[in-house]
Amino acid sequence: MSHYFLQKKDNDDISDVERKQADHWFLGAIGLALIPADIVESTWVDIIDLHTQDYAGAVTFNDYLVQTYVDKDVSLFEIETWNANNANLNDLPRTNNHVERYNSRLESIFPSHPHIFEFVELLRDEHIYQHHQAEESDIQTRKRKKSIMTLIIN
Repeated sequence: MSHYFLQKKDNDDISDVERKQADHWFLGAIGLALIPADIVESTWVDIIDLHTQDYAGAVTFNDYLVQTYVDKDVSLFEIETWNANNANLNDLPRTNNHVERYNSRLESIFPSHPHIFEFVELLRDEHIYQHHQAEESDIQTRKRKKSIMTLIIN
């Protein structure tokens, strides 16, 4: 990232201060997904001003990020689409990996063009499997008894 940020060919030409600024700039870009959506735009402007005002190499990336994600008026993706702050606060999944996992499972179970009877039978089996999974998740696990050492210490 430092090469892109500073547009230098050799890693030895990059000072520790420049490397730290590039790191903070890049981490600031990543951190935009975790802050409240209403302050994303102003925060990115602050990050640009603080870390990249003297580096022409960073302008391309900054422009891309603003035009694609950050600018409320012209960005391709609305901030609420990619910002995970609300999901974190409400303890929701930040990705759709659970959906991808389920889709992959269904693809492995169902053949490409199943006969209607086979399709219904596979759906029935999948329903039974999911029902058992739901029942298992409802079962409370027994709490472990406190060890004797814990009781003696207290």
